[in-house]
Amino acid sequence: MAYPEEFLRGISAPNHIVDGLPTIEIFPFPQARPVQRPDDCIEESINWHDDEQSMDELFDRRKEDDTPKFRVGLAVFDRHEIDKLCNAPHAKDRLFYERQALQGNTYHGNLLLKKDLPQSIKHLIRAGIVLSFKELVSPDDHALKSKRTRDSILHQAWDFLIRFLSSVGFLGTYTRGFLLRVWAKMKSP
Repeated sequence: MAYPEEFLRGISAPNHIVDGLPTIEIFPFPQARPVQRPDDCIEESINWHDDEQSMDELFDRRKEDDTPKFRVGLAVFDRHEIDKLCNAPHAKDRLFYERQALQGNTYHGNLLLKKDLPQSIKHLIRAGIVLSFKELVSPDDHALKSKRTRDSILHQAWDFLIRFLSSVGFLGTYTRGFLLRVWAKMKSP
């Protein structure tokens, strides 16, 4: 199976970020999990960064009180660095990953860590995962980028419509000018 270059982890607790960097607390791999896996692993959810909608999916999640689940943001990690870690002596045959789509989230996957590892090895592997960190995306940064992307797509569609209608002779000078004024008003705050 082909995996994208990056994966994402939502961050809900401010103490999981120190000086703009994630700490190992964002991947706790606790022993007690309600789901028992046949491969004897503990899982931590991630989203595979297939496209920008994978970020949207994380930022759109809500808690029961309708507040954002990942109010701190999300961390972007390099899968190639995880591949190297999976082959390192401390993590070989102990750390894995998978894609496991869920209903409503086709981007979902898991980092998998063998259960019953000595705590010291577990900490080393968790630290190795965090060292593959690339970028922290805040909700505000994501909202701004999403708005710019939507505006750019809308602008391209509008421009295409005007050029198309002009090319088929549908738009006279007056109509074209009117549509450009409407577009300018739509773009202004």
